[in-house]
Amino acid sequence: MAVQKASIAIFLWSLSAYRTPEVVAVQVVREHDSQSGGSGPSRGDFHVRGSRSPQSVGYYYTVCNGLTNQMLGHAGNIALAIAQRLPVMIPDAFITDGTQSVYTSKGLMDVMPTPNNSIPLGSAFHIPTLLRKIEEFGINATVVPHAHSRILKCSWLAHLSASDGYVAKEILKAMVPSTAVQRALDIIRTEMLANASAQRRLASLSEEPDAAQSSFQYAMSNAVCFHHRDGEDWHKHCDKYERQSPNNKNCRNHEPIEGLVQTRISHLPSPWILYAGDHEVPKELKALKVPVITREEMRFNDTELLASLAEHTFKSMPRDIGALLDYHLCSQMQVFIGNSVSTWSASQIILRDTVASWYNSLGIPLGHFLKSYIVPFVYTYTEESSPLGKPLLKVSVLSVRQHMPTASIHMLYHGRSDADFRDWLIQHGVVLHEHQPDWKEQLEGTRRAAAARLSNGSRLLNHPGDYFGTFQRIDIPHFLSVEYCMLLGPGAFAVRPFTVADLGRLPARLGLSDDLGEKGGKHRDAGVSLLNVPFLRKTLPKFQDFVFGKADKGFVSAPGVQGAFLDFYDKSIDYLSAEFSIKPYYSDAKRWRNSYIVHYRGLKPHEQIGHWFGWTVEASKRGVIERSSKSPYQCHVLVKFAKAAALEGDDLIKEYCKTSLTGHGGLCIDLLTEMAHSPRADQPCKEYLKAVILRNGLKPSAFPNIG
Repeated sequence: MAVQKASIAIFLWSLSAYRTPEVVAVQVVREHDSQSGGSGPSRGDFHVRGSRSPQSVGYYYTVCNGLTNQMLGHAGNIALAIAQRLPVMIPDAFITDGTQSVYTSKGLMDVMPTPNNSIPLGSAFHIPTLLRKIEEFGINATVVPHAHSRILKCSWLAHLSASDGYVAKEILKAMVPSTAVQRALDIIRTEMLANASAQRRLASLSEEPDAAQSSFQYAMSNAVCFHHRDGEDWHKHCDKYERQSPNNKNCRNHEPIEGLVQTRISHLPSPWILYAGDHEVPKELKALKVPVITREEMRFNDTELLASLAEHTFKSMPRDIGALLDYHLCSQMQVFIGNSVSTWSASQIILRDTVASWYNSLGIPLGHFLKSYIVPFVYTYTEESSPLGKPLLKVSVLSVRQHMPTASIHMLYHGRSDADFRDWLIQHGVVLHEHQPDWKEQLEGTRRAAAARLSNGSRLLNHPGDYFGTFQRIDIPHFLSVEYCMLLGPGAFAVRPFTVADLGRLPARLGLSDDLGEKGGKHRDAGVSLLNVPFLRKTLPKFQDFVFGKADKGFVSAPGVQGAFLDFYDKSIDYLSAEFSIKPYYSDAKRWRNSYIVHYRGLKPHEQIGHWFGWTVEASKRGVIERSSKSPYQCHVLVKFAKAAALEGDDLIKEYCKTSLTGHGGLCIDLLTEMAHSPRADQPCKEYLKAVILRNGLKPSAFPNIG
């Protein structure tokens, strides 16, 4: 990981004059003494924070280069100031053309703000919104003349890496367009919609010359922003970047661009594309037969906008004012497709909480420095499933919200009767996608054939709702406009926050982890899956044919959806580290120490509890229970489950125990409640069990399974 991060830093340095990061010291200056006779601090006023109180010091910084380097520089430095509880002095400068063209022995030279290449920051961004956001973190902020920070280095990437990723992301989101820029955006947006609609009407007439004039009108809800780097300088940077590591082979598109875009828009109703790039629109995009337009094509008075932004005149639209317009146009569109190696695209992806696509797939280099890229989570649910699934899903959602509050959570939801559960999901920020697939009855025929053929008494095959519920996932590509998502099944819950960088090398197609075996390193468990959504979208028709053509023969690897995925996608599956799907019967200390997601696979909490209290447990579970009893983390994981279930009180514990252990819920409730509220993290399960047994007037000797 360290080698990969170093190679990424070298590449970003080549794009932005990033220098080898020194130890990041907070840049502090005394507030200017009004009796000194000057308007700003002298060179001697700059020092590393020492004994001075926060009221007597301020955090100064500078910005450099193009649009996104400047924005990320603001975000990282302001986040550092907030972490240091220092008032922040924001440099009043927006560089209008930060093109880096001068090479030194250390690489490209930074472009620093000057009176000739800059305009006031408030001309580009709405300063009151930015200041209010900073004040929400309890810090005062002031926009100061850039001369105050003229001697500072522009180590934007080092400062970004040292900052809190969540705070930096919030600052980026607060950098909204100024009033003048927003006025221009409104005009451009109206022109774009008219242009796209006109292209659609012309295309319709060319296909059907005798047809009546179409009155179709596009809306912004149909818009797709496509950011594409294809210039000669980009090719040079990519060649250098991709030579540095085998993991860096995603800088350029290695497939035809029209196909890459098609797999990311084919699920959208009537899309139109805003092309934002460093090169002319590729002719191949015309093959998609959707309107493709650029901001430059719009009938828009550049002169009027530029005159409102600065006192001095511009002969033409400066590069980074154009980039600013494209950036804000894109940020106001629901769907984004970009190149994750580009900091411009990476900034758009972070604004959307990673609800975006990147046509080059794999990783986001900036994510190794800005630790706030969280893969969206997705669940599936049908009201026809067994009752146990609902409380388990609630525990999982609560755990994700606890550890990753800003994560985007989605659920493909089937059914319209359970208003209480739907309301609970919406209140917890889950995006519900109404799922009424036309293949449901066909799947039921497949299930019946498999159930009749197999005599193993599979609980999954014997429950139509549960069987359908597991297959709902195949329709995820119809609903999510994302590059990756993390699918969690019932019984999987988060125990630690993680970002894209923690996932390591993202799979080109999909990633699964170990199943029952702990050290096999085999992709067998579909209950926690890291999915490349465009890949699944591209292969969905053939996958559906495969699934529904198996009514007579069944799946080889396993019954149900796990067998379908393993049989069809076997050679396309990468291994997902066990830390993202650790099982309660695993024993490896390092994996537990680094775990992010626990998956109760093959053994649910109530089954373990039922065994302890001597209740009847399915014969098929006895082997897993035996393994679990030998794991030193058996109690550790159950306590984590209990604490997640009790995040909003004990009602969910009661719901889970009463649903799963009908007639025996009391002891289950007492045990999980005891675990949830215990201040000790290292207490063995035997102690919890004895306390509950004695409190209920029972004798521990009557329960031999507690050990």
